[in-house]
Amino acid sequence: MNKGVYQGLLILILGYFLTYMYPFWILMVSALVIGLIMDTKGFTAFISGFVAVGILWVLLAFFVASSNGDLLVDKIALLFPGQNQAVIYGLTFLVGGLIGGISSLTGQSFRAIFIKKRRKMYY
Repeated sequence: MNKGVYQGLLILILGYFLTYMYPFWILMVSALVIGLIMDTKGFTAFISGFVAVGILWVLLAFFVASSNGDLLVDKIALLFPGQNQAVIYGLTFLVGGLIGGISSLTGQSFRAIFIKKRRKMYY
């Protein structure tokens, strides 16, 4: 597996455990920190953060919604065309994924700015 998959799994696992102790926005902090630690390219950092946080937001939203019989999801689904729960979960994935991808990309950009790569010296 490549670094992007490892980065996504780390964001997913760290974010899952941190959401039980901290508010929902800790997912973005975990994506930023993992993006800062892992040495990946920009697109790979964005995609891994996008997929990991998107999946995690959908799973957490599903667990919360299923605990109260999907009442809130059904009422919000009436506001959107199609009136389907899948639309709400799709929007949740998209919004969470964009925020997670941007957070991971921000961490990767901080790494590129502040951590200099070693220059190879050819004697």
